[in-house]
Amino acid sequence: MLSDEIERKIIILFVPGISDQYISLEIEDFYAFSVSATTISAVTDNVIPEFKQ
Repeated sequence: MLSDEIERKIIILFVPGISDQYISLEIEDFYAFSVSATTISAVTDNVIPEFKQ
């Protein structure tokens, strides 16, 4: 399970056009913590409906 802080960073980095892989690399560079692109996708998939409202 990811910390709330990591999830917030993923959401902040998420904008259409930025790949899950790029976000994963940014998290790893900043936190020295590996997060898979699949996990990034799961987090962003949860917030996409909120952006569409």
